[in-house]
Amino acid sequence: MPVGDRVIVEADRGKHLGIVINDSITLNGVGAFEREQRQLLAKAQNELRALQFCENKVRQKKLPMEVIDAEYEWFVVHESPGPNLLTRNETQGSTKLTFYFIAEKRIDFREPVRDLFRST
Repeated sequence: MPVGDRVIVEADRGKHLGIVINDSITLNGVGAFEREQRQLLAKAQNELRALQFCENKVRQKKLPMEVIDAEYEWFVVHESPGPNLLTRNETQGSTKLTFYFIAEKRIDFREPVRDLFRST
């Protein structure tokens, strides 16, 4: 595959959308289609919104920490919709959200997590 092509590859936490940066490596992935590229853009926008939301909550609660990133896990689910096992649908999405942060000491997240669930 040419450098710059988008591909779906198996990674340590499931399938991920990536960009080819070295054309001398053989890939066992599948070329990514326009739909996956749109989903990747939406995922990045959602991650930015989640990061900003978390940063605001950290400031409001005056927590001694710095939020440095937010990441939705990209996944592909294969479903068989009926008795015909040859028919398969692929559903892609991002439901697991991970925040990365730096702190000098232990942070008690019980109250911020409760607030998070109240606001969703």
